[in-house]
Amino acid sequence: MNGETLSPEAQAALLSNIGGTDYTALWEEARSSRALGTGLTIGGGVAALGGLIATCAGLAAMGVGITKIVKSGKKLDGIVSSYNNGNSVTQVTLGPTSNGFGISLMF
Repeated sequence: MNGETLSPEAQAALLSNIGGTDYTALWEEARSSRALGTGLTIGGGVAALGGLIATCAGLAAMGVGITKIVKSGKKLDGIVSSYNNGNSVTQVTLGPTSNGFGISLMF
């Protein structure tokens, strides 16, 4: 009060008669509510931190997964390309075409 901390006894005396009303019970309720709020805030911060870590781990796993999908896709495309190049047959024919007579090259 007025910049000074009151002793528990002085607080109780002050709260017991403010304008003829006893505010001791309201004070205790407000104090415990504030303590609960502080606990919930700290707990929520810890949970948010845990959520952030889980989110970061999830994003990291997604990053690794996407990288693996892209790399394995390129490997599969390379295998298909190698197969297609190794089994390709080039064929030259001389004969009628849709525009008349000519040479066609198939590969």
